[in-house]
Amino acid sequence: MKKIEAPENAAKLLVDVRGVLYGAFFWARKTYNMENTKEFHGAILYRFFQKLKYAHYYANTNRIYFCLDSKESKRKELYPEYKANRMKNEDLIACFPFFEKLQTVILPKMGFSNVVQYEGLEADDIIASICINEKKLPVVIYSEDADLYQCLKGNVTILSPSRSSDKFPSLMTVLKFQKIFELDPSMWVEVKAIAGCTTDNVKLLKGIGETTAIKYLKGELKSGMKKALIDVSPDVIAFTRKLVELPFGGEVLDIKYKPDDFNKEYFAKVIQEYGLASMATDSFWNDFFGGVHNGFYRD
Repeated sequence: MKKIEAPENAAKLLVDVRGVLYGAFFWARKTYNMENTKEFHGAILYRFFQKLKYAHYYANTNRIYFCLDSKESKRKELYPEYKANRMKNEDLIACFPFFEKLQTVILPKMGFSNVVQYEGLEADDIIASICINEKKLPVVIYSEDADLYQCLKGNVTILSPSRSSDKFPSLMTVLKFQKIFELDPSMWVEVKAIAGCTTDNVKLLKGIGETTAIKYLKGELKSGMKKALIDVSPDVIAFTRKLVELPFGGEVLDIKYKPDDFNKEYFAKVIQEYGLASMATDSFWNDFFGGVHNGFYRD
């Protein structure tokens, strides 16, 4: 075991674990046979750690938080149809037990001390709480969930594992957000309250998307059926806001960082078990779990 203390000015890297795992699943499915469970899970594990390596290089830090969704959901209690559209991919659902093993067994036993989960809440709520509480250090959110745009501020950026377009660039900053949307990031929750979120199955005002919501908030939507629908729907918008606001209910969690306590031997055991020979010979991981990279931090 090797305890790693983060330098005082080290950035915080906040990993949306489930989002990265979903991306790893769809990447693996393109090439690997799901019927060979061990090989397929190994491919997911490999992709997950390759993405983590990329985020680690960008954030230039060893202060990593793995942010998890709870099995229970306060949002689903409030709105039973919340994320109901996500449970239709049987292949993805079949991988959930492995995802759980990675999150609750593999990462902690490798010595990652900041695997964070709160009952009833999502990774987004944990990420938002850390961003709100951190006033000084750089924070890098590693996620492609656009709901997190409401967390952007001077010391917070969002790095996407796969998203890259003019509207949703791979790296989003406050300045980029303001240039693209002509709004302050603090207004993003109001955009989502009106437009809803298709990926979360929260779409209570039919036909109203983000573009329309932004125009409405900027006073550019002067008339028409869409403006009329928004005008007469304050209760619906207020309800949707409860579902999209981060953190949920405005309750900011107090999350303390704990030094990692790396177990290089367990790391070697896992990559051997899943046949990840390329990781075994990758000097980055040998150095990382040996504590060599604990000097990576922002000046």
